[in-house]
Amino acid sequence: MAIMEKLVIVSINAIMWLIFFRIIIDLISSLTNTRINRNNLLVSFLHDATEPFFKPFKRILPQLTVGIDLAPVFTFAVLVLLLDLFSVLFSIF
Repeated sequence: MAIMEKLVIVSINAIMWLIFFRIIIDLISSLTNTRINRNNLLVSFLHDATEPFFKPFKRILPQLTVGIDLAPVFTFAVLVLLLDLFSVLFSIF
């Protein structure tokens, strides 16, 4: 596998892990009815790193009345599809 192929796959995997941790933190916050402290360095980093990926979906998807944001889930699903697509494309060439 060429370096560019590995770089693309590793980048997508890293973004997926960041989104996964963001989903977990948001879920814990939602279930415990607490507000996330944005002054925390880790929480701030996760929010700043993942929010640009969520914005296109937040414009399209309405937020549910119960406060559940589906943008992270859809972003994660699109990244999984992209990872599969790149894996197939890289195996062809």
